[in-house]
Amino acid sequence: MTVAICARRISHQIGATLVFSHLFFFCAPTNANLIDWLRLKGGIANGLEMAEFEGMGYGLRCSSRLETGAQALFVPSSVIFSGGNGNTIARAHGQIQPLSDADAIAFNLLLEQAKGPKSVWALYMSMLPPAVLTPKLFGQPALSALHEPQVARRAARAHDLAAATLVRVSPSLRRAVRAGCALASASDMNICIEAHTSMASWAWALSIVNSRALIFKGVRFLVPIADLVNHRTHIGAWMREVEHGNFFLKHHVLSTSGLHTSSDRNFAPGYQFFEDYGDNPTHIYVEHHGFVPEEENPFDCAPVKLPSLNHDGNGRANSRIDVLTAVGVHRMPSKCMPGELNRVRQDVRILIWALSINTTQLEACPATLSDGAASSQCEYAFPLPSLHERVIAPALLNEATGGLAAFKTTLKKDEMALVDPLLAHDLRLSICFRKSRKRVLMRLASEAAAAIICETSNNNPHDKNDDRVAHAPFVELKKTVMLGPLTKRVADFNAWTSSRNWPVLHVKAAILSSHGGRIGAVATKSLNQGEVYVDVPETDCLTTSAARREIGTAVRSLDDFHAILIFLVKCVVALIGSDGNVNTTNNQFGPYLALLPGIDEIVSLTLGITLGQDHHSAQSPPLLWANLPTKAATFARDRLEGSALVIALPAYVASTQRTYNAILQRINRRALGAAIRHSDVALSWPVFRWAAQILDSRSIWWNGQRHLVPMLDLVNAADAFEIPPGTSVHRTSTAVRDRKRFAITSAAWQFDQGEQVLENYGQPNHILYLYHGFALSANDHDCVRLDFKMTMAHDSDALDSETPESAAVKRRLLTFGFGALDYTTCVTSGSPHLGRLLEFISIKHGVSHKIHHSHSGAYLALLEEVDHRIYIYDLNTRGTVGHAKTLIYNELDHLRKLRSELTYLLGYNAFLPLGR
Repeated sequence: MTVAICARRISHQIGATLVFSHLFFFCAPTNANLIDWLRLKGGIANGLEMAEFEGMGYGLRCSSRLETGAQALFVPSSVIFSGGNGNTIARAHGQIQPLSDADAIAFNLLLEQAKGPKSVWALYMSMLPPAVLTPKLFGQPALSALHEPQVARRAARAHDLAAATLVRVSPSLRRAVRAGCALASASDMNICIEAHTSMASWAWALSIVNSRALIFKGVRFLVPIADLVNHRTHIGAWMREVEHGNFFLKHHVLSTSGLHTSSDRNFAPGYQFFEDYGDNPTHIYVEHHGFVPEEENPFDCAPVKLPSLNHDGNGRANSRIDVLTAVGVHRMPSKCMPGELNRVRQDVRILIWALSINTTQLEACPATLSDGAASSQCEYAFPLPSLHERVIAPALLNEATGGLAAFKTTLKKDEMALVDPLLAHDLRLSICFRKSRKRVLMRLASEAAAAIICETSNNNPHDKNDDRVAHAPFVELKKTVMLGPLTKRVADFNAWTSSRNWPVLHVKAAILSSHGGRIGAVATKSLNQGEVYVDVPETDCLTTSAARREIGTAVRSLDDFHAILIFLVKCVVALIGSDGNVNTTNNQFGPYLALLPGIDEIVSLTLGITLGQDHHSAQSPPLLWANLPTKAATFARDRLEGSALVIALPAYVASTQRTYNAILQRINRRALGAAIRHSDVALSWPVFRWAAQILDSRSIWWNGQRHLVPMLDLVNAADAFEIPPGTSVHRTSTAVRDRKRFAITSAAWQFDQGEQVLENYGQPNHILYLYHGFALSANDHDCVRLDFKMTMAHDSDALDSETPESAAVKRRLLTFGFGALDYTTCVTSGSPHLGRLLEFISIKHGVSHKIHHSHSGAYLALLEEVDHRIYIYDLNTRGTVGHAKTLIYNELDHLRKLRSELTYLLGYNAFLPLGR
């Protein structure tokens, strides 16, 4: 199994010792013949075909829809490589000592490779990679770039162990390979034998086993076809605990007849078939599979340096060991820490507590704990919430910040290095890996700092001398934490929604890593398609009517959008009590507001705290990239070169700024000051811009008005492959009961309990990116935005004059129904808007918009525009990362398809030979 998200596939030339590869990579499998081979052997591949994917190598693609739990593959035991079969073959060729599963399967692989086309597995062998890029093959620069010497040491030990094993197995392996070469009628037996018994060939075979074999109850099996399935984290992974592979085993059942694989999610036709490899930290994927997952790994961890037991004397160390033993901790916990406090193992918490207790407690605890009850001499209370969090969180913060400080590079430098298209593959993988380590430590530091600040403000809000967050400035925190850690906010929000007694509530907020955010909505029960999952009273939403009722005269002169914007700001600043303490209970919507992105910065700004945070990150919504349209234009050119958003984005910022300036002139400041505390902050540009972005990205519409709807606006957008056929775009309906209006939303398709509930947003990527800050990799509603402006000669303002020529152009525009001198559309191949676009272009260029013999001017003009757009796309732009890259790649794909369609139409209709 190989998913090279950060490491691309490598060529036969990696490592001079791999010259043997040309001997047995004798043919390239087609999409069909390997699947046909499986079926010929009695296997099953339901709606799956083999395909090659950029950056991933071979994988499986869905040719028909697959539902969760449906059988995807069956591989009969007759074609599965196992340690048992490998040992049987090795013994038959004189191997006396039994081999490990990995060594036995490697032995078997090399024998089959030596057989060449005569091997039963010849087709399967032909698609195996010539090398698996893991740290064992890294050059010294890449090993150093990992910033983890232990990984290099493990790679060296593995190499030494493989070399020692080869010495032991070489006689029997040579006999087996000789027989295989003879069966293949090798032209030169010596070359054939050496090629399949060298250290390079042995290392290759082991790398195939280590990267592709499945493990069931500690036993390895190399399963052809099943090992083609690439990894992608399941959307429900953040909701499940570490289950030691149970999730993977639920969908992979090994029996005496073979391996049965079922789909762990829904798949639409045409999309790659993925599976979740299980509860593995990222270093497992790097060291064995040669990839770093693209998305954050819920089960990832990063090593920290926990204090030693004898940090204050060997005598006390013995006492601490007694305490740890008394509570069931019999060995040192793993030093690999997760990024979330709620995932930190209990034995780590207990160890930190045991390291912190004083002499009195050290003496009292063993006896107290043996009695099974805590006492005043031995404070002991686990699990969380724990009275020891005041000790545990600072210790974890200290270790996380220390781990970050130990890296030789910053996260920003890593991201800049990865932009280089000529970066060596092993270096790319190293940098991706250390980035994943940093992200874990950053999350851990952020949550630990949040817990400290929350606990400090709750227990001693007036203590200004607490130094437990002394290390916090060294952490690259994404936000401040005045409102508590994210886990607490989510819990408070769920408690709040439950307390509101909504008629229907079958979802809850949850921390996730998918679909553009850390928070989403998951089903609390199984949901059928069309079943109502949330029924929210309008009184629990932020609405225009509530804004005008609450603020009154101050917003009378404002339109609905800006009235609700001011109401949102009013609710946010209300979280700050008269004593300066921040509490979500200070406002009806407090628990909901605490989940809004950027809320901490707005609260901090209101309190006069300057965070000094940089929103210029490409991961932020575009409206927040820059204060000025000119600066936004610079960022847009860097990140979106070629896209129409290069112009549209700064125009969006400029439009928002113009509206803001107009609001300052129209709003009743005196009335606003009476209605809102901190009204000066409420009218500041940063606060206004943030609130505008919240409304643009989260509003839900009904009856022609926008609303902010708690819980419902947490429902994320689904990729096309997650949407079953026949489902509709998101729609919220309303009902009136007892003269109260309710917003009702039904499940667009079926969801299991605990699964993230998703919706079909029904918007193209340029809309999603401009207003929401994300783009979908698979979007059935996507198209490429094209902006055209009517100009004459070289003067863009020429049409504003009243010349006969400009008047004629304007009349023609009106004749075709165009009311402006510019035209924006979104098209792709086969788009129904293409005809309308050609009409505008025909007026712009003064040509016919219909193809008839030689009258193909509009088509040629549009083709020229499309070619120009394709040419100016800069896919190697330094700032183009993440969702921006998804947007750009998809737009480029649409343009290429549109070019093909236009070229075909021109060739078929306009350039037919006129003579017969």
